[in-house]
Amino acid sequence: PIRNISVIGAAGRMGRWFTYYFAKRSTANIFVFDTNKISPKISKNVRECESIQTCVQDADLVIVCVPIESVVPVVRKCLASMKRRRAILCEISSLKKNIFKVLRSARKDVRCLCIHPMFGPAINRSRKMKFLLIPVINQGREVGLLKTMFPGSGVEVLRTPELHDQNMAVVIGLT
Repeated sequence: PIRNISVIGAAGRMGRWFTYYFAKRSTANIFVFDTNKISPKISKNVRECESIQTCVQDADLVIVCVPIESVVPVVRKCLASMKRRRAILCEISSLKKNIFKVLRSARKDVRCLCIHPMFGPAINRSRKMKFLLIPVINQGREVGLLKTMFPGSGVEVLRTPELHDQNMAVVIGLT
């Protein structure tokens, strides 16, 4: 069971979205960290932390919502401080090539999810969400974890981080 959720990058738009999502739908304790000022208290189960280490040390689920250039060092910091049993680390960056290598080489007691939400922070939280998933170790298990975290969501699997990044280049080029 997921009792403690940490959101790293909680002051950003997607970090704030995930914080609100879990605060409203879960009885879990939500721990948040950001180097920028975080919005006023969202809910009684949301607590601000002083560091990444204190934010993730007891987390069952860590969601990393930081800018692309920060994702690799932040994920490494999270992995170094996460608890030693069956924790989940989920990252949502828009480009996957560099972070994927870090996730593949992560400690074996941490289950890693490499996802890309196909919606922005303005989405109505009651609408069906769609995620892209790049399997890190076990596709079936990772799809199951994602569907447990976001019931009713759609999941599209992209086999490799290179395929993901090629698709994102096309999508970004179109807009």
